[in-house]
Amino acid sequence: MGDIIHLDIPTEDPNEFLRSLPESVGEPVTAVIFTAKLATGEWMSGWCAGVGTMQEGLGHLQADVIDRMIRANTERYGLHTHN
Repeated sequence: MGDIIHLDIPTEDPNEFLRSLPESVGEPVTAVIFTAKLATGEWMSGWCAGVGTMQEGLGHLQADVIDRMIRANTERYGLHTHN
């Protein structure tokens, strides 16, 4: 599994986040996996990737969620953060 590069787009507005993606990525990409929760409560998803690459991307998303959960709860997991 390759490194996960966190996009640091400082906004809580999902629409602004989407508008900021092209300049935030900053380099050509070979695959995209997309999902968004609509105001209606439904989920939209799409991809421009092969099945194997989609599975690889899903693994990276899961690793990112776990990493962020651990970072938000370092005391619970007996970890110390370093500045």
